Amino acid sequence: DKKIEGLLKGEMISVFGNNFSADLGDRLNLLFDSHLVGHGSKVIEFENQFKKKIGFENAVATNSCTNGFWVLLKSLKLKSTDEVIIPSTHFFGVANVLKLLRIKHRIVDVDQKIPNASIAGIISALNKNTRAVICLDYGGYPFDINALKNAVRRAGHKNIEYILDAANSPFTKFKNKFTALAYDYSVYSFDMNKVLVTGEGGMILSNKNLDNARAISYYGIKDKSTTGFSKSKEMSKWWEIGDTEPSLKLAMNNIAASIGRSQLEI
Repeated sequence: DKKIEGLLKGEMISVFGNNFSADLGDRLNLLFDSHLVGHGSKVIEFENQFKKKIGFENAVATNSCTNGFWVLLKSLKLKSTDEVIIPSTHFFGVANVLKLLRIKHRIVDVDQKIPNASIAGIISALNKNTRAVICLDYGGYPFDINALKNAVRRAGHKNIEYILDAANSPFTKFKNKFTALAYDYSVYSFDMNKVLVTGEGGMILSNKNLDNARAISYYGIKDKSTTGFSKSKEMSKWWEIGDTEPSLKLAMNNIAASIGRSQLEI
């Protein structure tokens, strides 16, 4: 970006890289000593810490951003006749998820000035089957979500979910407020090339109920206990899982969550 280069007077901007806290090793050693390195309490603590920082009520941590999209889109119970709009600059992982779930998607081109999705393009792609629009703040430039909402309203469309792909913009703000808060859902990535790094990982944030998404992220188990170990403290038959909807194991583990928590404090 020539404008940014001019402001920085030729200084380089680091696009990829990570920075870990000095005490991360000590934290991980304590975790390893506990042997509870799988999905558990550290994940819940990371979810609570991250959602509080951004300002959302609910969170579900996953083992990648792509799987976060799989969990979210499956939890929305979209039908094969439904459609989702995505920008042409999107990472192909999101399109893969839509194809695997057999959900139709329409790709819209970017704006002429800022490489976010063109609002006019989104409006022209809307039809009676559109159920969600996935946006992203490309390069940290905030997408004008409020302008899009107004345009969709004027076009007479309702019941559309607005989803932010915040993989590369977890802390983007506009007028001192996180841009994610204007969306129904926001999905994050914590892989090694992102702003906040856990090695691999993702998270879904929303002010809407995410109980179904949490179940889908962990075999479809609707029991809210974090682990069989924690459940054993409350009941004798800890192995009984009750109601389930067949799904995969896509939840984050305590190791990644501990790294994430240390990143939030840097």
